[in-house]
Amino acid sequence: METDAKAVNASRHRHRRRGLALAALLTAAPAAAESNDHATQVARGRYLVEQVMACAACHSPRGPEAAARHLSGGSRAIETEGYTVHAGNITPDAATGIGAWSDAEIAAAIRKGRGRDGRPLAPEMPSAFYASLADADVGAVVAYLRIVPPVANAMPAPAYRAPVAGETWPRADAPGPAATPAERGAYLAAVAYCMNCHGRDADDALRLETPGAGGHVLRGPWGAVATPALAGAALVDWTDAELDAALAKGVGRDGAAFIPPMNRARFYGGMTAQDRSDLIAWLRSL
Repeated sequence: METDAKAVNASRHRHRRRGLALAALLTAAPAAAESNDHATQVARGRYLVEQVMACAACHSPRGPEAAARHLSGGSRAIETEGYTVHAGNITPDAATGIGAWSDAEIAAAIRKGRGRDGRPLAPEMPSAFYASLADADVGAVVAYLRIVPPVANAMPAPAYRAPVAGETWPRADAPGPAATPAERGAYLAAVAYCMNCHGRDADDALRLETPGAGGHVLRGPWGAVATPALAGAALVDWTDAELDAALAKGVGRDGAAFIPPMNRARFYGGMTAQDRSDLIAWLRSL
């Protein structure tokens, strides 16, 4: 009888251990899936921020310390008659960056061009184009910005001398599974805010009726340069390979490097070949 009791107890212990192991597996499975989902979301956000949206072009300082102060704020003041602003610190530093901002506040700054205080941001923040960002992509951008190294770097407060007028641009729908290359490219072009330069006229106004006409003059340390046209016959002599080199390597048909601000090879060169191909399909459709 004693042997039978021991056998029963041993069996109970085995079943209990199996039950605990099964419970642990059932608990761990959702946690692992959630972890994988977050990693995928962050990877998507990294791709958008670092390549397609080229956020560092404005939000990172120039010079030898740029890598260590990544996304901690631009080093050049943007001055117009109506305002003087600097691209802000978008690292998760709580005191000088966006660490204390809610996800909704960050999303509103991106897609609606609205600061934490509700006031419009200067149009150098291309929210008219970021308005096209799908909810999932905005969430991915926010998730990535939450994990970049925080950098304490207090930026000068913006000085507005006149009300900032909001801008609009036709939304590009996030591409579904059946989207054509040109439709996928249209979404990427919005997120990369191509028309923020190539869609403006000489008076700095967005040309809703003739997108891609070029002619907007950009001024900076490089001097003054007019944006070239992208629409119609402007690119008819360019091969797809030449257009891909322009995006990925920042060079023209003659192999000469573009001057800033179009030389964005460090951003667009990191885009997937498929995404650049889709952008070229969109260019061909203009």
